[in-house]
This record gives sequence, structure tokens and C-alpha cells, in this order.
Amino acid sequence: MAKKSVKISIIIPATREKSDLSVLLNYLENILDKNHAHEIIIVRNRSISYTYPVASKMHIKTAYSKHQRSAAMNAGARMASGEILYFLHSDSYPPEGFDKDINHAYNNGAGAGSFRLRFDTQNLMLAAFAWFTRLSWYWLRFGDQSMFVSAVNFNLIGGFDETLSTMEDTDIVKRLKKLTRFKVIEKQVVTSARKYETYGYLRVQFFYIIVVLLYHLRVRQRTLLKILRKMSRSL
Repeated sequence: MAKKSVKISIIIPATREKSDLSVLLNYLENILDKNHAHEIIIVRNRSISYTYPVASKMHIKTAYSKHQRSAAMNAGARMASGEILYFLHSDSYPPEGFDKDINHAYNNGAGAGSFRLRFDTQNLMLAAFAWFTRLSWYWLRFGDQSMFVSAVNFNLIGGFDETLSTMEDTDIVKRLKKLTRFKVIEKQVVTSARKYETYGYLRVQFFYIIVVLLYHLRVRQRTLLKILRKMSRSL
């Protein structure tokens, strides 16, 4: 018996900077399977707008959140009607056929998962960093890789932890791996290297390494947030 193709809710948080999402949305419309009624949910605050042709055949909803990314993604999930939730950053582009890949993984027992990562640059350091995303270790899971999870599993673990100001993606993957099989799909999501190119590859990578170390050393979120703000101002 053929395995079913279930509805996917694609949740895109766009709350941290002004974004023209038309490029990403056009890209998604071109690669999504037209035979299935997937939906897209844009989560933004009211100061951020996006433009998209009225003639779009995609089902697009808009949710609002004034808070950090974890709260924004939870807001999108509450509006979702799909059996699978797929969290995608606004500057990341999933591979062609990603909806079929997610359905295949889901139908073969994966209750959650992500793709591998590739940056839109030929920089060797970033290529080396991206290579490690093929491993399934939870502390190598970041939001740029995108993440899918069944709506049932997402609700069972209570969604993203809204007390976290950073590392919310790593945290939710750690909890999901205790509940269900987590699949790293071999194909790659392509994400922007703009921040690295603007502020320096070594500088930004050092920033991220410090953030990860502090998180795993269980530094309190309030203290971590203060450190993050000071480091962000130096970029």
C-alpha cells in the first residue's frame, strides 16, 4: 500500500529584521508539489511587511509575535493545520523536493528531523563547519538547517521553550530525540553567509562558538542574554 503524503505547514519567522520575503516565497511556489495543499505561515511583528503577488496559488497565513524567535515559532505552530510543522528561516532555501523528502522520512518513522546545511559561498571554513551538520548530534542542530516535526510530537513536548533567548533550536532537538526518531536528511538547505561576509568569517564563528559553550555550561539565560548583547554590539 502506498504511503500517504500529509499536509505540511511551513512556518517562517520574520521578526528580527525587515525582510522582503517575495524571493523566498516565489522559490517555494516553484518547488512545492502542486498536488498537495501545503500552507505557509509568516510570523512577523507589525513593523515588518512583505510583498507577494495576489495571484499566488499558495495558501499563506500571517501570524504576529512581538517576542523572540521561540515565541514567534510557537505562534506560527498554533495557527498551523498541517500534520507536519516545518520551521524555516527567512534567509534559508530548502532543496527541491524537500516536501517529498520530509514526507518520506515521516512515513518511515521519523517524528522529527532536519536537513544538512550549505552556505551560499565557497569559503572553506564555512564549508568545513557545514560538513558536520550531517551528524545527528543535537548540539550540531541550528535553525539555519530548518526542522520538521509532527504536530503531535511538537505539542507533546510543549513546543519551543519561550524562556530561552538563544539556542532554542538545539534545546528542542535535544528534547525531541528523547521522544522520537530524529532524521537528518542528506540533502542540503542553502543559507545566507551575509553576516560572515559583513563582519568577518573568524569573528562571527568565534561569536557562535562562545554562545554554544556558554549554553552548554548552563549559564543562566539572563546572564547569557547580557553577554550576547555586548558581543552583538561588537559585530
